[in-house]
Amino acid sequence: MNKWTPGPWSIHVNQHGEVDVHDGTEHECTSVFSVHGANQKENAHLIASAPDLVLALEDLLSGWRYIRETHGDLYGVGWDRTQKKAEKAIAKARGES
Repeated sequence: MNKWTPGPWSIHVNQHGEVDVHDGTEHECTSVFSVHGANQKENAHLIASAPDLVLALEDLLSGWRYIRETHGDLYGVGWDRTQKKAEKAIAKARGES
């Protein structure tokens, strides 16, 4: 089960150019993250997309596991390396690494 707020996450830039990431709308949210420093808009987009990215990786891994169970290991196509990277990224997002 996910322990993070699923979103939707949105990005808000105030009149001073400060960037915040909100879960929900600007006026109805439970979490606000201020993003500072270089590339703050780009980093805000990455933060806002993180829940969707984790769910997409989980779906991809589920499909890959089904293919491996159905058709056996498909070595040489790079999926073993990709599976390990996806599992590591999901664990990191869950705070398990």
